[in-house]
Amino acid sequence: MAVYTHTDPDRYWASLAGERIHRSESLELYGLDRALVAALVARLDRRMTMDLSLTDGALYLTLGESYIPGR
Repeated sequence: MAVYTHTDPDRYWASLAGERIHRSESLELYGLDRALVAALVARLDRRMTMDLSLTDGALYLTLGESYIPGR
């Protein structure tokens, strides 16, 4: 399983220390590119459709005609 967080992944992982997590050895934790998150927040609307894809560790977000790359 992969978890993507908008916060520092090392700090998030540390906050889970001591917690019981099923199959924790297979858990992958990634931090989202802050520029990607900021660009998304600037375009958020109450009702919207977006496409999000992951290719070779790179995230690609499409909002209507807008394309936002990130890592």
